Amino acid sequence: HYASAYAAPEQLRAGLEFYRAFPVDEKFGEAQQSAIDVPIVLAGGDHSMGEFNLRSAESLRKHGCANVTAEAIKNSGHFVAEEQPEIVAGLIERYASP
Repeated sequence: HYASAYAAPEQLRAGLEFYRAFPVDEKFGEAQQSAIDVPIVLAGGDHSMGEFNLRSAESLRKHGCANVTAEAIKNSGHFVAEEQPEIVAGLIERYASP
């Protein structure tokens, strides 16, 4: 699926723009001064983004995000929805329920 999705140069470039935007996103986040009360859940695989999400959550809190939760999805890497779909579904149900 991923090989065909990124087969053409423009598709691959578009997919990588997410990562290229990190420096701009970081500058935007550092400039953030107003409080944000919207719940934010950072969920990543414990073999990939788990530790990074913990640091990101702390940084978001320092910049005014009052309601940030970080979840490490066990036995998962970068593609958590494909690797642990039941756990991801449970997180969505837990955090999206009123």
